[in-house]
Amino acid sequence: MTLGTADDCSIRLEGTGIAPHHARLDRLRSGSTLRAFPLGEAPVWINGRRVPKGGQDLEEGAVLRLGDVVLLHRQWLDEEAQSAALPPLPGPVNSCHPTVVRGLLRLQGKRHSGGTFWLTGEEGCGRSVVIYHLRALLEESSERDWITGGPSFESAAEAPPDADPSRTLALPPLRNRGEDLLVLMASICGGALPHLSPQLVEALLLYDWPGNIRELRLSVARCHDPRFGAEDIERWDLPDFPDVQRHYGERVGTHDPITLQAPKRDLPGTEPEMRRLLDAHWWRIHPLAAATGQSRSDVLAHIFSLGIREPWWRADPGASNLSRS
Repeated sequence: MTLGTADDCSIRLEGTGIAPHHARLDRLRSGSTLRAFPLGEAPVWINGRRVPKGGQDLEEGAVLRLGDVVLLHRQWLDEEAQSAALPPLPGPVNSCHPTVVRGLLRLQGKRHSGGTFWLTGEEGCGRSVVIYHLRALLEESSERDWITGGPSFESAAEAPPDADPSRTLALPPLRNRGEDLLVLMASICGGALPHLSPQLVEALLLYDWPGNIRELRLSVARCHDPRFGAEDIERWDLPDFPDVQRHYGERVGTHDPITLQAPKRDLPGTEPEMRRLLDAHWWRIHPLAAATGQSRSDVLAHIFSLGIREPWWRADPGASNLSRS
């Protein structure tokens, strides 16, 4: 397959910095691996590193960047690809990932039956949002149809051994839902995203998101905060997401990694004290974790356990113009 702006390319791209015949993708004899080759002098990037003339393997989940176009490589079955090609699910779920779309449609079809639905996955991956969505559908339909009994909804990291697989939905972590990333960000911003630089999009897709969707909301809220956020609210670039930038630099080799050199100490146990510590580190999780000897996931879990969702103090839940996700 060839990629570029020319009409005879297998995948025709539109954007700046893209050559008529920019890159070629070959399927190797193994049958499942693609290899990317640059065609000419225009650079091709895989996971933030420039592809040499001899080509580089494009593994499943890899991020391919050509000019200002960023592509995410997925290997799906036909029915999964058809689900991913549909518009994102309406409502609070905001997903076009096949596992979420197909699983949620399966649960919606059983919502009038009794029994327990299990929503599983890591903390912050959206379990409570899916439960809210299913309960809203149930309440809406019950106004028209008489139903007896009804389902109950349980949320846990893992479903119990006796759980019905047909009534269980395991939500993937955000690091495995790159196709949902911009959809979720737009929802958090109230429907419209600022202009994102191609390198920022690439770095967001490569970030591991230990706090999942909750961390994404925190990162977007930081960009909107006048103390720490972007200078131009209409255009976001990599420095506006310092934790994403740090991880990206460590991955592509442009920054020295932050190591856990400090002795481990307890994090503040109250919200005001934790906010003061976050303010002192400009709401950057990487350096805060290094200074306290904690892991990023433990720091984020503690932040969210105190009910902190954004940098600013918000006594009124409706004071923010950012929608919940």
